[in-house]
Amino acid sequence: MRETTPAKKPCQPSLARAGRHRLALGPGIDAKGYRATVLSGVVVAENDEPTGVLPGRLIRGVQMAA
Repeated sequence: MRETTPAKKPCQPSLARAGRHRLALGPGIDAKGYRATVLSGVVVAENDEPTGVLPGRLIRGVQMAA
């Protein structure tokens, strides 16, 4: 049996600083029902729960509080 995630209408918020757009589900709407989310070949979420693994790297140092 194939499971699917309920369809939600996407929106396209503006990223003015970058001059680009990204696709989002909208404010307060979370995608549910994914078995796994993979980032850089590593499972970062299983069954909608974070695994605690963070395969990315910091590209900017710690910022001082204003």
